[in-house]
Amino acid sequence: KSYFDLALPSYVGAMFVAIIFNNLNVRYNFINLNRNLIDILGITSLNIFLSMALISLRLWELASLAVPMFLILFAQVLFMAFFTSQIVFKAMGKDYDAAVMVSGMCGSGLGATTNAMLNMGEISERHGYTVNPYLIVTLTGAFLIDIFQMPVIIGAINMFK
Repeated sequence: KSYFDLALPSYVGAMFVAIIFNNLNVRYNFINLNRNLIDILGITSLNIFLSMALISLRLWELASLAVPMFLILFAQVLFMAFFTSQIVFKAMGKDYDAAVMVSGMCGSGLGATTNAMLNMGEISERHGYTVNPYLIVTLTGAFLIDIFQMPVIIGAINMFK
């Protein structure tokens, strides 16, 4: 922040280091990483995070908003189903990578990057792992959205003061 006068989430630096290390390790094979162990730790961490997030919700406070939330959710599901199947899948090349990417986009569009990771994990577990969607969806969902989302949110807050 002090060098570039830019505030980023704290995990962005660690994510950059992990991406650089992983790419260099794939090319030069510094250390033999057990991908199954990494997947198990990632899935376990993701499940713990989701459990903690859900436990902290106070759903009884949202009871009066149940009908509007279900209507919004229904419209959002219809839009994401149409948009991802008719536009994104075709634009991404109509192959297996595109299908996994569409599952990630559905997760992001209906929730957050954690949902995208879970969706892609389920598809990959059933039909085989592919690298490109995991790289693209995580970078856009966890990094690029944070960079572009903050100015939009701050601008909207300032506009409605």
